[in-house]
Amino acid sequence: MTATNELDIATKVADTRKAIEKWQSEVQVSLSDDYKNYMVEGDERIDSNLHLPRVTQINGVLEQKGLRYVAMNAALDYVEEHIGETSVEALIEGARGESERRRDGAANFGSRAHALLNFLARDPNYKVDPEFDEVVRGWEKFKTEMNLEILATEIPLYCHDTNGSVPITFAGTADLLGMDGDGNFVIVDYKTGSGLRATDALQQVAYSLALAYCGIGNFMDARDAVSMRAFVVRFPSELCEDPCTIGHQTCETEFDPKVHIKEVKEVVTQQEFFVATAKMKAWKSGRSNKWVRRSNR
Repeated sequence: MTATNELDIATKVADTRKAIEKWQSEVQVSLSDDYKNYMVEGDERIDSNLHLPRVTQINGVLEQKGLRYVAMNAALDYVEEHIGETSVEALIEGARGESERRRDGAANFGSRAHALLNFLARDPNYKVDPEFDEVVRGWEKFKTEMNLEILATEIPLYCHDTNGSVPITFAGTADLLGMDGDGNFVIVDYKTGSGLRATDALQQVAYSLALAYCGIGNFMDARDAVSMRAFVVRFPSELCEDPCTIGHQTCETEFDPKVHIKEVKEVVTQQEFFVATAKMKAWKSGRSNKWVRRSNR
């Protein structure tokens, strides 16, 4: 990259940050009281009373067999461990909540790593606990390789496209928005756990649609919308200690404190798949769009 190009990118980064700050001062995005939907004020395209479903709510229409198996196995483990110790009713209730208890315990390290990177984005001199050294090294290496400049963190994005036969309406919060060394917008989402699901990629694809909807005319142009990139940064779960147990079983996997970073392939091309998912969600939710009504005579 030439010095002129570096200067051009630096100028674009600075101008984009100012434009994002201006947009955020004019548009307010908030969660509804039940935390299931978003509401937008200040965007003339959207009624302030409209509830925009969360991206994860839309992606929930896709069957995720792996998650069901994890929950089932957790419940069976609980039953095997506690059978004969309590009443049948208490056993069933305990088994029902075992999967969530494991998930919440596993998220501890990842949640703290997530918060740490947000602090470091705002204050590079923020003190880092030694247990997160590998996480920070991996993240800093990624930033360096990408020449990534941070534009905003925890940025709410939304879309309300009414041009088609079925409105495409949703919202969500991207963990980080940046710009790479070539001037491309970069969306980053943090995840915790041992692996990634297809819906994790689809969530990033949705954010790219929302970024274009919010950004074009405010802090990006149409050319930026076709060159967006999206990454998922996966943190390990804090599952391994000495002795190491996961729920009621011994863990045979060594704890890996490193971050694992994957890029979503052809983000813009995959947008049609999220649009199809949103339409499927709308179809599934509709009560009067599946059958012909016949009057009784």
